Amino acid sequence: MISYRTVLVVGAGGSKPYGFFTGEELYLEIVGDNFAGQFSAFQGYTEEFFLGFREFQQALKKSGRKSVDAFLEYRPEFVEIGKFAIAVALTKYETEGWFYERSGHQLAEHWYQYLMDRLSTPPGRFRENQLSVLTFNYDRSLEFYMRNSLQNSFKFDRKQVDEQLENTPIIHLHGQFGSLEKRPYGFDANNPMIQEAAAGIRIVHETDSDSDAFKQAHNLLRAADRIYFVGFGYGETNLQRLGVDRFRPEIEVYGSAMGLKQQERNRIQQSFGSKTVQFGAEHWGAMAFFRESPALDDRRP
Repeated sequence: MISYRTVLVVGAGGSKPYGFFTGEELYLEIVGDNFAGQFSAFQGYTEEFFLGFREFQQALKKSGRKSVDAFLEYRPEFVEIGKFAIAVALTKYETEGWFYERSGHQLAEHWYQYLMDRLSTPPGRFRENQLSVLTFNYDRSLEFYMRNSLQNSFKFDRKQVDEQLENTPIIHLHGQFGSLEKRPYGFDANNPMIQEAAAGIRIVHETDSDSDAFKQAHNLLRAADRIYFVGFGYGETNLQRLGVDRFRPEIEVYGSAMGLKQQERNRIQQSFGSKTVQFGAEHWGAMAFFRESPALDDRRP
């Protein structure tokens, strides 16, 4: 059980072990030569829309940007097509196989399983866990895995699962591919389902620190004992919106830092003001980061 008030802040690297792209990988997927064929496979939109996609794809490729979000901020005429492209690129990886058909390296990076083990309680006491999740990802992989785990561990029905998870919020700060109730987990090539997923996306410039999601995030971060940044890119805008320079002095902050060099860590640390971030090693993935950091389920003294 997690007894410290704990907040996980999850970036694209947190979903990568489950088939999803990082920001730069998403860009490369969408500008790739094969993506137009995937895009055109969906029915229910006009030739004009597809031609608009090709124009968007070429402009994105030549923009010098490595992020689809960053590109769309200054090209609002492409926002609708861009969101649809993001949904096409990512929703095809919403599949249960990434959770349950793993071996070798994939199994070693299965941090959702590690997290559920730390959250383990007798039946009916899961709601006593002190965990909240703030995610910048659109996919619903974590909540799906948690719900599935509870259903199969305790033979809970949907109502019982809802009751146990009501104190474990997962807040999508930039939107999500629809709720699990409206759009079940899994890939569906049906155009309305892709449109449902695209409609739930909020790209960076469409949200701000005054949104309801960020207000909830601020309340959770202020009350936290421990904060773990997982697979996070530490973008300056996102750090500012989270208010990381205003964290209480007594909060413990840990951050995964895969691929980050020392000078990059130093620049990120400056954004946190006087609050010291205890970074993981450059070669640690999410699983190694959690295993080497103070245990999530440490008991209070």
